[in-house]
Amino acid sequence: MNRNRRRWLAALAVSIAIAAGGSVYWHRQPPATYLTGDTAAFVALFAPPPARDSATTRRELDELLEIQRARTDRQVAAARADRKTDIARFFPALGLRDPQTSLPRVRRLAQHVEDDIRPFVRAAKDHFRRLRPYEIEPRLAPCIDRVAADLSYPSGHATFGFVMTGLLADLAPERRAELEARGEEFARQRMVCGVHFPSDIDAGRLGARWLMQQLRASPAYRADVAAAAAELRAAMRAAQGSGHSSTSRAPPRVALAPAVTRPRCNAAMRATMASPSPKPPVSRLRLVSSRVKALNTDARCASGIPSPSSSTTRRYDPPSWATSMLTLLRA
Repeated sequence: MNRNRRRWLAALAVSIAIAAGGSVYWHRQPPATYLTGDTAAFVALFAPPPARDSATTRRELDELLEIQRARTDRQVAAARADRKTDIARFFPALGLRDPQTSLPRVRRLAQHVEDDIRPFVRAAKDHFRRLRPYEIEPRLAPCIDRVAADLSYPSGHATFGFVMTGLLADLAPERRAELEARGEEFARQRMVCGVHFPSDIDAGRLGARWLMQQLRASPAYRADVAAAAAELRAAMRAAQGSGHSSTSRAPPRVALAPAVTRPRCNAAMRATMASPSPKPPVSRLRLVSSRVKALNTDARCASGIPSPSSSTTRRYDPPSWATSMLTLLRA
């Protein structure tokens, strides 16, 4: 009996150890890649949020109620799509339309940064412990779920968005304006859904600015940015060349080329177009149509435009009514 009891106690001890180990695994933070140090300096950035019963909070709640009243189904769908913290949500601001674009270095850099900033935002939330707006104002109906257990100030979602746009601006500085506009939109979606106060968003912007300063001071971050920038620029060039990027909407090259380099029709082609002599004889209407077509083709050759059906060139304007009638009379 003592032997059975010892076995039972040993099995119980093993079970407790496994459970404890699992708990530690699920709650541990991954080791920091770029950011080190205490989170106290980050928390100290923020002034306390407005009190729950303050006039400022009431104005913010009224603003959220007005947004809720005016929001459309399309805006709600966009806000729900932006619920996910994914670097690909910002690819369109770079001219990359495919969210599945393979950018392993960029994605790995973004994941390391997200893991690094998470404990800073968590420390600030736990310090201020501000409730979500819909927990104060029952008339607010959130358009996303699974946020009730989290706290409101500062907005972790806004912080993530502003940090990601700052990171991508480090990779492609020429797209900074588009990225910053996208970051503002991404953060505002939390107000559209009624889960953050405007002051939560402002705090997220402030926190992201501080976090980006710390990241840029890290040699490891700068090295990874250099490697990821090369990968991103290659993808942007590929998107531009395929015509699927807004950055590829440049004027046709033929319009920018010097006149001497534009394609010309050779003498034989011009002679054929100038005197189309159909054999066997055809109707007068068909002859006129043939000569008008020759006139159009000759004008295209002279202007350097390869084809009126090309998607990369402007179409040739057909001859005027007077020109057509003159051609008819001459025929």
